[in-house]
Amino acid sequence: MLENAALLHIPQFFLASEITTSNFSGLLINFVMSKLYQLGEMDIIKSNILIRLFKLCFMSVNLFPTANESVILPHLNKMILKSLEYTTTAKEPIVYFYLIRTLFRSIGGGRFESLYKEILPLLQVLLESLNRLIQTARRPQERDIYVELCLTVPVRLSVLVPHLNYLMRPLVFALNGSQELISQGLRTLELCVDNLTAEYFDPIIEPVIDDVMKALWKHLRPLPYYHQHSHTTLRVLGKLGGRNRSFFKLHNDLQSETPTEQEVKALFKIENIPNEVPVSMTAGVSTALNFLVNVRYKLHYRISAYKYLSSILKLFIDKENVPENLGEKVQMIINFINADSTEGANFDDVHLEVDIIKDTAKFDRQEELLVRLLEALFYAVSIEEVKDDAQILIKGICEHYVL
Repeated sequence: MLENAALLHIPQFFLASEITTSNFSGLLINFVMSKLYQLGEMDIIKSNILIRLFKLCFMSVNLFPTANESVILPHLNKMILKSLEYTTTAKEPIVYFYLIRTLFRSIGGGRFESLYKEILPLLQVLLESLNRLIQTARRPQERDIYVELCLTVPVRLSVLVPHLNYLMRPLVFALNGSQELISQGLRTLELCVDNLTAEYFDPIIEPVIDDVMKALWKHLRPLPYYHQHSHTTLRVLGKLGGRNRSFFKLHNDLQSETPTEQEVKALFKIENIPNEVPVSMTAGVSTALNFLVNVRYKLHYRISAYKYLSSILKLFIDKENVPENLGEKVQMIINFINADSTEGANFDDVHLEVDIIKDTAKFDRQEELLVRLLEALFYAVSIEEVKDDAQILIKGICEHYVL
């Protein structure tokens, strides 16, 4: 199979036949369980083959539950526990979680009561481990699979109820995740709302209710937003009835824009992205201003702060080309100013158009930031290492605005 993946059709044929499925399923599950430790190695081909063989075993349970459920049952606990154990030493631990996800998806749906009972003793350990992994996940795709595993543990709701607190934080991540996770999160929340009383469920969801409600409001959008999420969200809020209004609270995470904490974007070319991407440049303005004027910091940091602030300052300078008749316009204005009388003068020739300001508050913030940056530029003249560069920039800015 490692050399010819088409041979996978042979075990698939035996498992799909009612006559051979039970015996062959037992042989195959014993074989793949003996190779479980190899699943997390860097050999991608071998890992894929093993995963597909496991999938075939799980598929056989769905095809012939009566014959194969008892075959898989003795291996279920060992498979989950060993997978969790191997994740601590494997080179690719995420593969073991792919295996557990495949198992959960295959036996979900409420058809395999004996399998659910077999998972029950592992429930708390499994949920605790997954919650820890969610908090320490380094990559979004890793966190997504941990969240999905938490929400799709194949047990009855009546069994899951004592452990519902382990599902609340994953629920928040799910409601803010991918399309598939959002659907799973909404199904989980609706299931709890349908089957649990307010007196029982409200204290459990209370620690994360603000995040949950914020996520729900995000899904109440018109087309072209995915309508299924909008309809499900509205249905969940309707089932909550008057309770959904009791969850309203004053926003405590609103962020106001200050002169040094506003977005000033520049276009950057990013590899593998065809068009230039706007990126905010002002994330470190406050820190850079502090570094520049504070003599206790090392000179290297103060010079870097100057370079950073001067780069942002240049974004405020208009880069329109100088008109060819600039000299004539300047001379016309000089003559107009020096004239003893303005009688008979053509005001249209010397009239300067007023800029139209659409957002006065934003303009005021940008103007204040510009003043702060100019102050920093003048202060930089006192730093010997950047003195010449700062003077040249000051001279260039003055000439630019005068002209």
